[in-house]
Amino acid sequence: MGKFVLQNLTFEYEGHYVPVFKNVSLEIDASWKLGLVGRNGRGKTTLLKLLHGALAPTSGRLFSGINTELYPYDLNNRRSKVMDFIQANICGEIMPYMIEREFNLMGLDLGLLDRDWGSLSGGERTKIQIVILYLRNPEFVLFDEPTTHLDSRGRADLARYLAKKQGYIIVSHDAEFLDAAIDRVLSINKSNIYLEKGNFTSWKRNKDEYEEYEKRQKANLTRKVTQLQKTAKNTRSWSDHSNTKKYAFRTSSRNRSLGIMKRAITAEKRIDRKIGIMSDMLKNYEVAARLEFAQEDASSAVLIRAEGIGHGFANKALFCDLHFEVRKGDRIHISGENGSGKSTLLNIIAGRLAPAQGVLTFSKDLLISYSTQIPLAPAGEIDENIAEMLDIDEDMLLRPFETLSDGERKKIDIARAFSRRNNLIILDEPLNFTDVYFREQLEEAILNIEPTMIFVEHDRRFCGALATKVIELGSC
Repeated sequence: MGKFVLQNLTFEYEGHYVPVFKNVSLEIDASWKLGLVGRNGRGKTTLLKLLHGALAPTSGRLFSGINTELYPYDLNNRRSKVMDFIQANICGEIMPYMIEREFNLMGLDLGLLDRDWGSLSGGERTKIQIVILYLRNPEFVLFDEPTTHLDSRGRADLARYLAKKQGYIIVSHDAEFLDAAIDRVLSINKSNIYLEKGNFTSWKRNKDEYEEYEKRQKANLTRKVTQLQKTAKNTRSWSDHSNTKKYAFRTSSRNRSLGIMKRAITAEKRIDRKIGIMSDMLKNYEVAARLEFAQEDASSAVLIRAEGIGHGFANKALFCDLHFEVRKGDRIHISGENGSGKSTLLNIIAGRLAPAQGVLTFSKDLLISYSTQIPLAPAGEIDENIAEMLDIDEDMLLRPFETLSDGERKKIDIARAFSRRNNLIILDEPLNFTDVYFREQLEEAILNIEPTMIFVEHDRRFCGALATKVIELGSC
């Protein structure tokens, strides 16, 4: 198998003064199963595009000669039958039995091949697009959030499918999926890129242990750096003072003063080196601020009552005869497979869509704040404290929305939802495109604040930690 070789690679986007990567040297074997992790804005998608050849280094070199495929990708012939769609998105003819083999490996029903592409669910489309990538016979696949439209079952199917493959790198926020799919972690840190053998859980455990050690050392190191800086300043001041007085001394005194000055300068350089070493020890110390937000007390113990709720589209029923209550303090997880109507039910609860059947009763003066699955350009102000806690700076808020990464857009949308007055928060797949630090930050905040909340999410660990109730959607 080949290798990707990065030599002193630097990359920056035109018009930006801060490089995304600077002097990165790294080797990646094309047989590895890598998970790529790092905070939003660190350059995960940029690195994938560099490896794919869609972007070129600003300086330095990148060698590979490896045939790569990048997910997601542009599609052709969207309106055709699935079999025709697959053929249209592969260069050259491919035998039907090869398509059927990949469908079986992915856990896809062969009956889908006769369906119209437009009739498929988001999860079915995702799986088929990934099958297409492997039918192109790549040496290495670059996955940017492949689990976004997959439910829990779909993520398990994809993990099993990838277990039979080799040579890929995955960006995903789902820790359980990464554990099943990878054998190495490539971590984009604040000051470097670090490669470690193992799955996500082992990497996270090692990172947590190291950061706990750094946390204990931080106060001591900061104190030492401050003292060394003070010593350096005093040494410089004393040396300058001696230099201004040297001509008042006799020759022997002047020589002795020059010797003292030389030793002082040497000592100052040594102090500066120590400061640099100690400061470097703190460069990768990640601090996710504690997230805090407010929720107003509702006037009623029961906020919403649903009686016989049902809905569907184009003669297809999504769900029917739902009965439930949303009470103060509830954290309700809406669960179900792709296409079961989870986002539709959230829109009904939020008052954006009327149910086809049944009655929905809201308490008086109920205030609902809603973060949608696909973030739109934000409307309304964002609380400055919440923005700071979520690492959303002024530059991010001032940039055109379309220039932001998906993760940055998602965090801004959630910050807007938390900033609004509310008695009930609705979150539709809040972890999509976000980093692992945000996941922990959000989970900790919800457990501490205990807001009344309804959410859709496919990360089973996150759901298990937060949900007090579950509404399971299935066929009518």
